[in-house]
Amino acid sequence: MFCPHCGSPQLRLEASDEMEGMASSREFTGEAERRGTSWKHAIRSALIVGLPMGLLSSSLLPLSTGSFLWLVGGAMAAVALYRRRSQASFLNLRTGLRIGVVAGIVAAFSATACNAGVLLFQRHALHMSKAIDDSMDGNIRAMVEQMGGRMAQTTPEAQAQIRAYFRFLLSPDGKAFLSLTSSATTALGMILFAALGGVLGARIFASRRSPLSNS
Repeated sequence: MFCPHCGSPQLRLEASDEMEGMASSREFTGEAERRGTSWKHAIRSALIVGLPMGLLSSSLLPLSTGSFLWLVGGAMAAVALYRRRSQASFLNLRTGLRIGVVAGIVAAFSATACNAGVLLFQRHALHMSKAIDDSMDGNIRAMVEQMGGRMAQTTPEAQAQIRAYFRFLLSPDGKAFLSLTSSATTALGMILFAALGGVLGARIFASRRSPLSNS
């Protein structure tokens, strides 16, 4: 087909070519979705598994001493649940890491909330404030005794700063700071353990083909 004005040849797009282009575009989009992280299923899987993980890792239950087991195993279960719910034919370590991090954040948040609730209940309902404060004071004094030998080797100015720091820790603001730092460190550790579980889960379940890819 030629242009009636200049006589140059023109391309003519047939309807079949348009349909083929649209089909290939849809196939490419579907393949990209299968190869990417489905955040809808990832967040749901992390929520379903992360909440029990946080409960098992909190001081509400006596199982908190083995919390790293629940975190690693729970993150692996979240990856398996994601694999089953999304029917993804592609699962890599990055996707497992993301799911593990989200599950760890959910677990850390729920565990911190449970610990705070238990502490409030003990202080105000059970009137255990004095026992809790005495326990914290004992831990701080134990830290002072451990630092005693090192303080003797420092300068007088450094010794004065260390004593001022420990006096701050014995104050109400210092105890709040110590509790907040401990909670933040624990939450970070929970997220790291859950991320490790997510990576391990991706390594295990990535080799298994989903029902969609087998059909």
